[in-house]
Amino acid sequence: MAMSRVRKSICLPVKKTIGNECGFSFPVTLCLLMLFVFTLSFQAAQLVAVKGFYKEILQYEKNQYYFLLALKETEKYLAETGDNYDKAGRFTYRDCTVNYRIQEVESDRLQILYSLFFAGRPEVNGVAYYDKHLKRIVKWFEKG
Repeated sequence: MAMSRVRKSICLPVKKTIGNECGFSFPVTLCLLMLFVFTLSFQAAQLVAVKGFYKEILQYEKNQYYFLLALKETEKYLAETGDNYDKAGRFTYRDCTVNYRIQEVESDRLQILYSLFFAGRPEVNGVAYYDKHLKRIVKWFEKG
């Protein structure tokens, strides 16, 4: 008795028609699942990057805000005291401390050096120029 080789198919026996999809649905499902996972991971990475960018902008805006507060207080102080000003001082705010030093650059112009300290953050420096005749700060900028 001769043994005949019977080819066993993984697929269930189906009528041979045009709609035979044996082995087709798993690869398509896998591709769709992988596409979904890659899209989701890309969106998650983008969200993390945007959050980091948001924190940097928030810190920058805080720096600008506290520098502006210190500038206004220094300007008011120098306008009130005239030539009898202290060469150094400190402003303490809720989130930070601003130290300043005043140097005379010209006879009618003062240079004010600011150091801004946040807890757990590196020091930020700024410079302002005060005109004695105008009694106001004419220029200021943040260093580095």
